[in-house]
Order: sequence, then structure tokens, then C-alpha cells
Amino acid sequence: MVSGLPYIDNSQRILVAPLNWGLGHATRCIPIVRDLIHNGKDVIIASDGEALVLLQKEFPDLTSVLLPSYDISYHGNSMLLDMLKSGPGILKAIRAEKKKTREICLEYKIDAIISDHRYGVRHKDVPSIIVAHQLYIPYPSEAIARIISSINRRLIRKFDTCWIPDNPAPSSLAGKMSNPEGLPSFHHLGPLSRLEIHPGIKVDRHVSAILSGPEPARSKLESKLIPIVRAQGGLIVQGKPGLNHGRDKDLIPFLGSQELNTLILSSEWIICRSGYTSIMDLMKLNKKAILIPTPGQPEQLYLGDYLSRKYPHRFFLVRENETEKIPTILGSQSAEPFTRHM
Repeated sequence: MVSGLPYIDNSQRILVAPLNWGLGHATRCIPIVRDLIHNGKDVIIASDGEALVLLQKEFPDLTSVLLPSYDISYHGNSMLLDMLKSGPGILKAIRAEKKKTREICLEYKIDAIISDHRYGVRHKDVPSIIVAHQLYIPYPSEAIARIISSINRRLIRKFDTCWIPDNPAPSSLAGKMSNPEGLPSFHHLGPLSRLEIHPGIKVDRHVSAILSGPEPARSKLESKLIPIVRAQGGLIVQGKPGLNHGRDKDLIPFLGSQELNTLILSSEWIICRSGYTSIMDLMKLNKKAILIPTPGQPEQLYLGDYLSRKYPHRFFLVRENETEKIPTILGSQSAEPFTRHM
């Protein structure tokens, strides 16, 4: 269970709305939704695209609502440039989701809102919470990093409070990214993971790859990993909840929480993006991992570098143009047992 959810003690009907950017925002909301249900709350889930599909599969009995899509296409060159190009569309989507949020609050008599990085999902008359770990956004130029981080915090401050899925420093998992300096109201939830340790599951697979993230960057990495993972007799979870299983038995479109939990625990190594939700899952399950940052996403490069330095026998940073190094790492005997710090 999540350790304490402030601002919602007296709220009964709660809207939970994660951003559809890969699957990480949706999956880290799963333990929050489970906790709300456990405490007798009525939950409405809202998102779009594959994030909504994932939550509908995870919670088929909950009411779900479609939100406007941000429609961000990411080509892997520069997240900032792609975001700037998509800027007018994103602002239009934020305005549309603000209007949709007002309609949802009225129709379902919402008592509180939990938004994971959807800046328009808030209401002036309803307690509105944003879930965010990117309070500082790294960028190669520190001047630009300060500007975009300032804009980001200004948007976060429009909410009543910020829930940070991390521990306070010096035990933080996201490093300086989750530093709440300048926020008037915040609460550390601790790292969030929908997965659990099951001691009875044995390791019987050398490697599994778990993919997510926006297209076409996701597919580009998949094409590079297929021959590497197949040579090791491994499996690839494509992170495509809307697809049915194809002809290739080693390519799995999507796994629910329990099946993914079992796959990770039964694998000696995991290959994945260095997205924060994936890292929280890996820490929870004590797994060694090769982290491949999405090209052009400085926050993933920061996390991969930060964690590979902090846990050098646990996390291994490999850039996407260096995937030929992966077989050597997988064959290395230098990795030492890991003691969990969570």
C-alpha cells in the first residue's frame, strides 16, 4: 500500500488521470488506485490512448473516461524541440482537458482529483493533486534547464499540492530531479510500484526486455533489441496493450501486472528505458538492469547516469547507439549481489 495519501481523507469520489506518455504514468498510478479502493473510495479513471487501455484492463470494473490526447510524436532527436513543435497542440489539449475535467466533476460529483502530469486536469473548486517526480528537468544547457524547470514548477503550483513518488534527499531515487525546493505544498509518497517480491519464483531466464514510451522511438529500440534478446533466449514485452499476440512467441505485446511481475522476477537481467517508473519497479524487485535512455530525453540520460554511478553493480547505462555492448554486459560475471535500499 502507498504510505499515506494526504488531501483526500474526507473525499469519497476521486478522479485519477495519468498522462499518456508511454505507460509509466499509468502504471505508477496503479498502486494509488489500489490504495484508494482498499480504503473504500469510489475511483473514476481518465486518460487516453494506451494509458487508458492499460488502466481499463487493470481495473475493468471501474468507470473510465476518455480525455483529449496531447498527440505528441517523438522522433528521438530532441524532446524539447518535439515539445516546442507540438506546443500549440499541447496547449489546445490542456484547455480541452480543463473543460472536460469540469464536465467530469459535475457529472460524477468528484470530491478530489489526482492528476499524474496532466496539467489541465484540475478544478478550482475541487482539491486537485498532481503526481510528479520531475520537479527539476535536466537539460544539456543549465540555463535552459532552469527556464523549463521554472515553467514546470509554475504549472505544478496551480495544483493544491504535489505528491512526489520518491523519498526525501539524501535517499531520493531520482536525485535532484525530485527536489521540491520552491513548492509551497508537497508530500513524499516514497517510490511507487505495482509489483511485489514473491520469494517462491525462481530465476529461469537470462534476460527479458520491457519496452514502453512514445513512437517511433519505442519501435526503433525494439528493432535493435530483437536479435540481441533472441540470441540470449529471452523475451521482449513490447508495451502495446492494444495489440493481440502475433506469430513471434518471444514478442509479447503486453502483460498485466501479475504476469509482468512474474516475468521480471524470473529473469536474471532486465533491459529497459531509464524511465522513472521502470526504475522504481526494478528497485522494488531487486533486479539488475541495462538502462537505455530514450535519445533526446535528458531526464532519462540523467537517471541512467545517476543510478549507474550510485549502484555500479546493479544498473548499467548503455546509449541506444551502443547496443552492441549489451551481450558483453550480459556475459559479465562482475555484477555483485545487490542489497535493496528502498
